[in-house]
Amino acid sequence: MFWTLHQTASRMVLCALFGVVGPACGKKAASAPIAQQETPKVPGQTPQRKAQLDAELLAALAPTPDETESGGEMDLAKEAELVMAKYPEKNAQDLLNVAEVNPKLAEALKGLAADPQLQAAINKSVDLAAYFKGLSGPPGAFKLNLDVKVYDSARTQRMLTAVLSGKPKPVVQFLVDELGEASFEFGFTENNKTQNGISLEPNPNAPPAPPTDPD
Repeated sequence: MFWTLHQTASRMVLCALFGVVGPACGKKAASAPIAQQETPKVPGQTPQRKAQLDAELLAALAPTPDETESGGEMDLAKEAELVMAKYPEKNAQDLLNVAEVNPKLAEALKGLAADPQLQAAINKSVDLAAYFKGLSGPPGAFKLNLDVKVYDSARTQRMLTAVLSGKPKPVVQFLVDELGEASFEFGFTENNKTQNGISLEPNPNAPPAPPTDPD
């Protein structure tokens, strides 16, 4: 199953977190030319589509009453800090494979596999990032490439805090926040890879574009 995690997986975050919403990882898709334009004019990338994606993301990630009242995030942040202190030589990707973290990640991914709404939230965030980068293509035309090895200590702690919850929504919220930050950078620079390690690649298994009405 997609959430089976291997201690030696070199692209573990991408393969584990996004295998549920895209092609199976393990083989990197061949790069294809990415067309860019200042104002997207293709189906699915209009300002109205952006507003729709924003609303759908807010609905998907809205906290439930039990999540609002849990108040355990500070404890998880402290736990994340302790894990980082125990393994000072490991980067963020390596820390996802340590004994204190890996089972929690597996648990969160299992929950994510059973929640299509949260899977859709990741996909919608990728679509928004593509919108801000000005990439041409319908929804689902691009996939996320996430390199957490570049994370600094603050970002690593935020990631671990989400993962150590063992729940899918904090993990998805973290990814959506990261994609939001990347979208801002994409909108104001020509960088192909953002400072938080995000790049977009053509999705070879993208759904077909919706038919357009003939003139």
